[in-house]
Amino acid sequence: MGKEVKSMKLDPSCVRDLLLALEDCETINEQGVLSEDFSLNTLFRQSRLQKYDVAQLRYTFRMLVDAKYIACHINYIKGGYIPMFGVADGITYEGHQFIANIRNDGVWNKTIQKIAHVGGSVSMGILSSVSEGVAKALIDKLSLDQPSA
Repeated sequence: MGKEVKSMKLDPSCVRDLLLALEDCETINEQGVLSEDFSLNTLFRQSRLQKYDVAQLRYTFRMLVDAKYIACHINYIKGGYIPMFGVADGITYEGHQFIANIRNDGVWNKTIQKIAHVGGSVSMGILSSVSEGVAKALIDKLSLDQPSA
């Protein structure tokens, strides 16, 4: 018998945790390229990811590659996929922009509250737009609260 197949849904919290963990463990050398010793196993061992099972992490990782937040080469071998990292791979510019919007816990919590009103399931594009809107609103509020020079 084959392994149990489970239905996967994109979990926004897993998206955030995976990107932040990748940012924490992704290292570059003096030439500005991804270190050769980086692997998916290294990433999945990060403490913030221990609450997720490997299937969910692999699925989320693949979705982040599809969304162009992470760059890598995907090889399909024996019914599964193996991400292969080259020297120019890792978090993309779009990925870093998204991380910048979701890093702050306050921004993230407000983003999750907003998407909860539509059932908690939204596309990566909507998640990104909402988090950007929340971050901009927070900056605008801070600007209004500051006295003029």
